[in-house]
Amino acid sequence: MALLTPSSAALTFHPSTSDPSSSRRSQILTLLHKTTSLLPRTLHPYGESLSLWEGALQRAWDDVNSSASRNVRIAVFSIDPSANSQDFITAFLDDPLSLTEDARTSLRERWNACPQKSIVFSYGSTDINIPEGVITIPSPWLSRLNATIVELSPEFTNPMPVLAQSDIAILLAGPFLQIDDRPMVALPNSLVLINDPHHPHLPLAKIEASLQNLHTQAIASADLSQSIQAIDQLTSRPRTSSAVESYQQLHKRSRLSSLHKILERRLLSGEPPDLSVDIGNIKLATARHVLHGSLSAIDFAVKNVEGENKASRDSVGLLRKMIWQTELSSRDQVYGEPNLVRKAVEKSEKTVRSAIDTLKWWRLPLQIDDLGPSLTRVISHAWCRDLETHLVFHAGRLSVLQTSIRSSTQKIISSLPDPIRTPILINDVAQTTTTAHNVQPFSLASPIISRLAHLNSPVARLHSTAQKLVLSTATSSLVSIAGAYLVWSVHWMQGETALAAGLFGIFIGLRRYVKKWDSAKKRWWESWTRVGEGLQRDLQKVFEDTLNENITAPPRKAADNLEQQLRHREDDLDSVKTELQSLQAQLEKL
Repeated sequence: MALLTPSSAALTFHPSTSDPSSSRRSQILTLLHKTTSLLPRTLHPYGESLSLWEGALQRAWDDVNSSASRNVRIAVFSIDPSANSQDFITAFLDDPLSLTEDARTSLRERWNACPQKSIVFSYGSTDINIPEGVITIPSPWLSRLNATIVELSPEFTNPMPVLAQSDIAILLAGPFLQIDDRPMVALPNSLVLINDPHHPHLPLAKIEASLQNLHTQAIASADLSQSIQAIDQLTSRPRTSSAVESYQQLHKRSRLSSLHKILERRLLSGEPPDLSVDIGNIKLATARHVLHGSLSAIDFAVKNVEGENKASRDSVGLLRKMIWQTELSSRDQVYGEPNLVRKAVEKSEKTVRSAIDTLKWWRLPLQIDDLGPSLTRVISHAWCRDLETHLVFHAGRLSVLQTSIRSSTQKIISSLPDPIRTPILINDVAQTTTTAHNVQPFSLASPIISRLAHLNSPVARLHSTAQKLVLSTATSSLVSIAGAYLVWSVHWMQGETALAAGLFGIFIGLRRYVKKWDSAKKRWWESWTRVGEGLQRDLQKVFEDTLNENITAPPRKAADNLEQQLRHREDDLDSVKTELQSLQAQLEKL
């Protein structure tokens, strides 16, 4: 059989010729404890893998911590539907000199009547209990290796715990490596046997690529059918030299003897011919394999987390880009025209100013009752109507954009890895997509309406001032005329002088009236200017609030949540990687 050594970073078994030192045993126990503590921090999202390696580590701990002797544990499983473990067990355990014909028949037909999903083979006098899945046979190899073999049926649903906890896991595959879809973890204690009758020299690169995740120690090939034919040749004609010669040739072509040598190198200690099974060394080697497999599982989980973090970082980038593009395009479309609000206010001012200019002081007595309502109607009609239409139109466009952004955000969240797509993230984003956050037709134009209401008070003050001025001027004029008449009637002044004094009083009242009216109009225009400046600030603030709290709120909230998660995950990941590297370095030194 051709032995191929893969280039993957698998542990290599180095049999010891002396008892393991207590220091090495203590170091392995310490590593087992530290690795067990590290497992839940990394494999928590992978419940099946966590349970698998926790069980394997616990059994390895108990095994190393116990001084009791035990058999070598070998597990056999077909990872390729085209490879049949039945042929391997038959070729490996069937011995033409030790087994009776009935035992040989029961061995070859064992799965026909076995209701179990596994069969345990151990050394001893022939005792075949197929219903219980237990077979005891006098196989020389079981005796020499002091081994118990567990053969797992292809229908065995979860073979990984049995394989991971065995001293050697023999994995069978066919020549085309049609690996089944069951997840395979790192098994540094494994040996892959390719049952290929046609190609004794296998394509190493292809096999390594297919099995790289196993971290297997060795890959070998054999022709199991040749070995079975060799046994049949010898048992059919046990006393003929031709049968012996045919047996030897067929057995050599099967390349199965090399597998025996591999198992001997792994399991037997000492110098030939005094080779024997040192179960203490095997326990430590198996513990190292379990540690390597566990640390490989942790390393795999770390790489998964790094991949999840990278994918999430990319998603954050997409969300931030969506926010940036939305803000940029919306600002350009809504307020891209320079001085849009100022121009709208100036246009309104022209219309209102023409109405104010008609309010001459000599016309006030005739317009005094209708001044406020008529000015209010003019302002309402002129107040930023084109700007309002512009903003209502873009509010509708932003409403459509809002729906698109919500949909895009949900797609990005749906594409996130499960550990990152948390209920908190989903709930945070959902809170920003309620009807309360919908863009309404007047969402952008609401300051126009509110600022228009701010002009009611200046209009009312102007109207009130006009009324007071008209009343006070009329009163002062009457008083002046009455006073002139009084001083004339009591002969204090001549008629011409009294009339001049009365007219002078009327002139003074009118001059005061005109001055105060001009001052009232000036104050009104100051109020207009303040309202116009406030309108620009309010419109900008409402627009920014609508962008931030309504339109881009879902991607912003998602991006903030993801960045917070990623900071915590990366901090934890750095700690785990540091501890993992320390454990790997300690394991390499053992």
